[in-house]
Amino acid sequence: MNTDFPASRNARRGPKDAMAPRTLRPKTEADGMEVKIKESGDQLLVSLVGEFVGEASVQVQNAIRKTVDTGVRRFAVVWLDLSGVDFVDSVGLGTLMGVKVTCQRCKAKLILVGPSDELIATLVVVRFTKIFEIVSLREAQNRAPALFQP
Repeated sequence: MNTDFPASRNARRGPKDAMAPRTLRPKTEADGMEVKIKESGDQLLVSLVGEFVGEASVQVQNAIRKTVDTGVRRFAVVWLDLSGVDFVDSVGLGTLMGVKVTCQRCKAKLILVGPSDELIATLVVVRFTKIFEIVSLREAQNRAPALFQP
């Protein structure tokens, strides 16, 4: 019997599937996620580097909420730079929605910047491309040069 899963799950999978090996992504919660926040006028840049998963996703949402949701409309645009993100799990996708709601409540526009081709494919599958404005890193640099200078 596979001890990685509860017996009830194995029973539901059937005898053939119960013995099939399963590869699970190891937990990487809160390790390796780097968050940088930069302000310029009424614009905010949040740059993420690493894996946007689990507890790290929640920490990102809390950091953005504390910066954006202060009771005073400080930012017209929040740029979320995903060019350094290697992987996003379901918690990370949920966090993107939470950040969008926070920005809408504060009347700020959220723009996703520079996601990888793999992340764009995921965003298409979950139909986030209809919800979020997504731009290339180059386009973001042209639209907000003060934020994207090294």
